Amino acid sequence: MLNAGSAYYRRDDLQVILIGMTGKLGAKGQVVIPKPIRDRLGLAPGDEVVFISEPGGVRIEPAGDVASLTGAFAEYALTADLGADHRRELEQERAPGG
Repeated sequence: MLNAGSAYYRRDDLQVILIGMTGKLGAKGQVVIPKPIRDRLGLAPGDEVVFISEPGGVRIEPAGDVASLTGAFAEYALTADLGADHRRELEQERAPGG
């Protein structure tokens, strides 16, 4: 069933969000996420979202639990790489003409 002014089509348990949903940017830079999208993502008032800048637009995703990322990059030794980069920068700054 598609109603005039409706942002989505619903048939039994199938919901298709139509392309071209639009909203207006408020005076404080706020945008309302359409209800069908909030429902699909399980977003509720007060939930945090992440804004990801992409060529030609912005993607909005639920923020997720930061604790779930703990240790996710441990295999990459990023702390050691960062420390080595910092030491090289300090050496370059202290070198004559650096």
